[in-house]
Amino acid sequence: MERYNKFVLEAEEGIFFVIEKGKANELVIKACKEEQEEQKLIKQEEVKETKEFKANIVIGEKLEESIDDNKEENVKEEIKVAREEEKKESSMLESLPKNVPKEEVKEEIKEEVEEKTVILDDKVENKKEEEEIKEYSENYNNPPIPIGFEHIEGNWNDGFVIQRSQDKSQFVWIPIGILEANGTFDGKVYDQKFGRRNYRKDDFSDEKYHESLEGELLKQFNAVKKYGGFYISRFNVSKNAEGKIVSVKDAMPLVNISYDNAFKMAEQMVKQDDVQSHLPFGAEYDSVLEWFINSKQKKLNEVAGISNEWGNFFNSRNSSKSLAKTGSNEEWCVLRIYDFAGNVRELTQEKFEKDYGVMRGGGFNNVSSSVAIRQRNFHTLYYRDTGFRVVLYLQ
Repeated sequence: MERYNKFVLEAEEGIFFVIEKGKANELVIKACKEEQEEQKLIKQEEVKETKEFKANIVIGEKLEESIDDNKEENVKEEIKVAREEEKKESSMLESLPKNVPKEEVKEEIKEEVEEKTVILDDKVENKKEEEEIKEYSENYNNPPIPIGFEHIEGNWNDGFVIQRSQDKSQFVWIPIGILEANGTFDGKVYDQKFGRRNYRKDDFSDEKYHESLEGELLKQFNAVKKYGGFYISRFNVSKNAEGKIVSVKDAMPLVNISYDNAFKMAEQMVKQDDVQSHLPFGAEYDSVLEWFINSKQKKLNEVAGISNEWGNFFNSRNSSKSLAKTGSNEEWCVLRIYDFAGNVRELTQEKFEKDYGVMRGGGFNNVSSSVAIRQRNFHTLYYRDTGFRVVLYLQ
């Protein structure tokens, strides 16, 4: 047998050799094309990507189940279980027949992942919002002061008054955090400190008096939870010499105005990055009344019954039987808020049926009215004894 010093393998371009150990302890030399190795790498990458997609699906399902069951503390454990299931799923994918198009499988998995991700994101966001508004802040005794405003008198529990520098408009802090949870938004479950009160057995329903917790009211709800309260104008709004609406003393209240115009004016009164004004909601109006009662400044029958002793009504003591200037009588002041019971009926964003807004309280030409009374008002109508206040939403 002839022996050689060297063994040389030559290959054309695109060919390479792979040396492997055979089954019978022999040495096997395989000639391979480069494209075969490339396809092998592509296949490995496909399997890797497919496993990642499947893992996302499994983890997403586990997170979704965890949130639905309100067991977020077990998410880490659920992910661990998901990883184990991922291994099982990946072995299934690797065993797919060769004639199954990998790209189609990947696309189907990708679409499934995207769909579940959207659902999961929504659930996580909703859960986050619920957690953020779960409890009322204990900071109700430390009112925040917006930029451009200053504290001028009073304490948090007896009328904390702030004033805007540019026009001297004044607002009073309503410490919601101190109230009892007997308010409502839906008219059925009375479990909110901040919310509407049914003082006079009004019919709360979608067809009658109603107010949805959404939009600006939802923002205020979250702000009240965060800060512990909100500000309301100390006086019914009036117009200054420049034609701007203000909340100041010794001015004639702005009346003969429709709901739609009042809504627009209220929205424009204070508009800056940290604070925004709006026409009061029923929940805000009733929360003020509840503070009056809770603070022992007014009894329930003075709110739900006859309120003419602390407001300007036709039969009030010392009434001029006409529209009075804002803050003109100290007997009509409660916790540094003036003329809440009477002088002008106040427009709110609470609704009655589809086409009506709601007016609260009584006007100077009413007799023996209640500050808690609700009266419907078509959006385009206006009256000589109807005006409004504004509420501030802290951002």
